[in-house]
Amino acid sequence: MNVLRCLFSKRYKYLIRLIIIAPLLLVLSCQEQDQTVKIGIVHSLTGTMSNSEKPVVDSLLLAVEEVNQNGGVLGQQVEAIVVDGQSDPAVFAQAVEKLVTEQDVSAIFGCWTSSCRKAVKPIVEKYNNLLFYSVQFEGLETSKNIIYLGSAPNQQLIPGVSWMLKTFGSPLYLVGSDYVFPRAANLIIRNMVYMKENRLVGEKYIPLGSLDMEKIISDIKKKNPSGIINTINGDSNIAFFRALKDQNLTHIPIMSFSLSETEINKIGGNLFDNSFITVNYLASSKHKGNSDFIKKFQQKYGASHSVGSVMAMSYIAVKLWANTVNEINSKQVDHIRKAISNKSINGPAGVISVDPESKYIWQTIYIGKLQKSGLVEQVWSSEKPIRPKPFPMAHSQDSWLRALKKIETKLAK
Repeated sequence: MNVLRCLFSKRYKYLIRLIIIAPLLLVLSCQEQDQTVKIGIVHSLTGTMSNSEKPVVDSLLLAVEEVNQNGGVLGQQVEAIVVDGQSDPAVFAQAVEKLVTEQDVSAIFGCWTSSCRKAVKPIVEKYNNLLFYSVQFEGLETSKNIIYLGSAPNQQLIPGVSWMLKTFGSPLYLVGSDYVFPRAANLIIRNMVYMKENRLVGEKYIPLGSLDMEKIISDIKKKNPSGIINTINGDSNIAFFRALKDQNLTHIPIMSFSLSETEINKIGGNLFDNSFITVNYLASSKHKGNSDFIKKFQQKYGASHSVGSVMAMSYIAVKLWANTVNEINSKQVDHIRKAISNKSINGPAGVISVDPESKYIWQTIYIGKLQKSGLVEQVWSSEKPIRPKPFPMAHSQDSWLRALKKIETKLAK
């Protein structure tokens, strides 16, 4: 009997200890899992947009590495979860929803095409997360859950087309990929060209990722415009410039709005005779922050790797987020959104500032001429940072939104 009592007593004490210790173990386990602050990176690693987006992931990871070397955020390391968007808006939306609901990420960095951004927008709004979007685009949109680091229409489209008209005159020919950004951008460009009493002689679109340029090149040859405005995206740009070269049409001035120095090097400088880009960053910029960025990037990924505007703005996006989180000692979206308004930060593109009304960026804009060496020679820049205007002043916001809705409805058919 005494033996049984002894065994029971020992077992009882063991159970008591287990009951006391178990919650502590659970707390410690949770603390271990919570020792990093997670962010999501969603870009296309496969598909037609992968050549443009893979280098952007590299620049984002470089920024995360530097943030962690400097102590991370809130005393914790930043963990970047990278997901392949596969150049497909539906995949982007699914990926972002999983990152927010299953991984509890504090912010999302990603998207290139406007179609992907528009697919992700309702997700980050539904779950009150933050998307940092670093690509030039058509504007005509605002969201309390998106920080727009790419150029707004008055920062890229309008100065770029104005410069083309002033330098080469009209008529112009518009060519683009067949999705939201090119069609909305050309809506803005058409309005601007006609208001200035200039002419257009053509407007053609190709499916995103298409390599068939025969009809467009034939039409350009027939119309012989004074200049071409190019909003083609992805791998189609390579086919477009090769086709122009094959048909001896490279003498026609071209302004491209979806090319940066990264894509230019992949296409090859030998295809450019009279080509220009309008961007918010040039690798040749003399800012100290730029030389440091290029040096660190090439040390990590190789001296042969070039850098472009979306890479530079994505890099600074991570720094902007991390600085804000540490400054306010919180990773809560509502706190970040409030604190990030009017915030300025120095980086590869110089000093940029968040506009408190639109959550777009005040930034300096450059026009560069593409060289056969693959480098870009600056031929124009804004005198000072340009305040972003998501909706061009020619029409009311409601008018632009109605016109955009018509484009989206047409594309959905």
